[in-house]
Amino acid sequence: AITEMVLVGKINTQITGFMNQHGRVAAGLSGKDGHLLEARKLKGKVDLGYRYLWNFLAETGWRVSQATGKIEKDGPDGESDDVPPLYWGDIRTEREVAFLRRTKTTAAIEVPLDETTLAGLVAWRKLTPCAADTDSVFVTVDGSPISFNHAAETFREHLKLAGVTRATDSDLFPEGAELEFRMPVWAHDLRSLFVTANLAQGR
Repeated sequence: AITEMVLVGKINTQITGFMNQHGRVAAGLSGKDGHLLEARKLKGKVDLGYRYLWNFLAETGWRVSQATGKIEKDGPDGESDDVPPLYWGDIRTEREVAFLRRTKTTAAIEVPLDETTLAGLVAWRKLTPCAADTDSVFVTVDGSPISFNHAAETFREHLKLAGVTRATDSDLFPEGAELEFRMPVWAHDLRSLFVTANLAQGR
């Protein structure tokens, strides 16, 4: 009882107060939370490869095409405009960067990776069936490449599996006449989320 009192009444409040003072919104809970937060099993299953992809996009702000690759028509000069995917060989773990092979304005750049993103990639490489340097990072658990062409629809499907539907947030899933002035949520919105979150934190 004494340990619980110290952890909940003192240490918990100290951590929460410290986070709030530094611009984070935090609330401390004990194990006796009256079922304020409850976990539930999803009705469907989101492939682990997609989970790592969505998280990577939200944490880095990369475009979907830069992570998965994208097949384009040849340009007027006959040269290929295909966007290559992120390969395991593009990730320099020791330097904490990823080699982005193509952007809209430059041919190639190195992009820093934060500690959390890098740890996620390291964990995924141990689980993926395609872990060679020449393999694409983002594949399904059976090794199938994740396609850029179906990313928007798949992202919406996965949101619904997680309980985010038109009933919970109609702005994300417009229908009928609403489509004239509002687009449905799509995977590219994770890039917007990244930008918005960083601006809010003054980065």
